[in-house]
Amino acid sequence: MIEIKAPEFDEYDCISFHNIPRKTSGVYCIYNAQTNKKYIGSSENVTHRLVSHFRDLKQNKHCNRKLQNAWNKYGQNVWRIIIVEIVDTCLLLDREQYWIDYYKVFRNGYNLTKFANAPMRGKKHSEKSKKLCAIASAKLDRRNLEYRKKLSQASSGINNGMYGHKYTTAELKKLSESHKGILHTEETKKKMSASAKIVQAGKKNGFYGHKHTEQWKREQSKNWRLNHGIIS
Repeated sequence: MIEIKAPEFDEYDCISFHNIPRKTSGVYCIYNAQTNKKYIGSSENVTHRLVSHFRDLKQNKHCNRKLQNAWNKYGQNVWRIIIVEIVDTCLLLDREQYWIDYYKVFRNGYNLTKFANAPMRGKKHSEKSKKLCAIASAKLDRRNLEYRKKLSQASSGINNGMYGHKYTTAELKKLSESHKGILHTEETKKKMSASAKIVQAGKKNGFYGHKHTEQWKREQSKNWRLNHGIIS
């Protein structure tokens, strides 16, 4: 690796960092001007990442306790931000690792780990950290459920592009041909069967309590025979 001397940086504070060009991809440094201790990070969008850092620090819920404790102790006004290096996204972790090693921020700074690409390598979550992760995960699950519900409503009934559409015989035959020759492994079959039993069993099944009409049965029988070459 080519040795690079620490450059002269443009310096920002907790407010002026918004002047950093939007969507700047690179390695950044948050440092304490009173102690000169640093935190090194990288992001495809540095401004967005810094907003996240300072929002969590101000709310006293930053996941990096070393950084949070220092923020609580010294206050907001001692912190400075510098863009250490503007880097293409494919090189972010390599360059972040370089600057982590250069400034020795694992031992003498606020980084919790010496590895840029594996923050928890060789470490274990505390019970408090596990609880926070569980809470965050539960909130995410709820948001995902709400999103899926809205998505379902937005694509149901007349909102569905296929609403009122009936497949022609030619379309049904084409669909049938496209699925021929697809062989699932025994393991996949078991998983599909188990999933179907959970999702489609009893009242969860969309056809629960429903009976097909005789006309529908005849049409399905005719289509099946047509698709399998039994009738022309």
